Amino acid sequence: MMLSHFIGPKGPDGSSTAMIMLDALNIADRPQFEHALTALFAAIPFHLHQKNEAYYHSIFFAVIKAIGGEIIPEPASSLGRADAVIQTDKAIYVIEFKLGKSSDALAQIEAKRYYEPFLSDPRPIVLLGTGGFEDRMIEWGWGFKADSAFTLGTALAARAGYIQ
Repeated sequence: MMLSHFIGPKGPDGSSTAMIMLDALNIADRPQFEHALTALFAAIPFHLHQKNEAYYHSIFFAVIKAIGGEIIPEPASSLGRADAVIQTDKAIYVIEFKLGKSSDALAQIEAKRYYEPFLSDPRPIVLLGTGGFEDRMIEWGWGFKADSAFTLGTALAARAGYIQ
């Protein structure tokens, strides 16, 4: 029942929170993705929240997978595993969740180099660290791997706000 709440139609156009998130990633619309993910977790009743990172990335995985998104849960690399990787036609998103600060999540992606298995892929690699779940004040940390074999170029990444 809770999953259908997140993926079910929300507006007159039939958009759901999950579809808005996936569409935002497909067009590199950071603010729209952030708003939709915030709405996803804000819709969970307060007494169901848990102080456990796996809780949040499990919900995220289930919602994206339920709408047909190409998501890999906990992909292993030589130094560990990210919480999730989403592959769209235009980019690869390496995602880490933290109860605390998003900067810690982003730093972990960088330190453990979770993006390296995707460096030969022609799509840009976007790093997404999310945090603030402990106090339910979700925050974001975004990064971009300019050394990947991407075809869209750094102009797209800059326009989407991944790099300055």
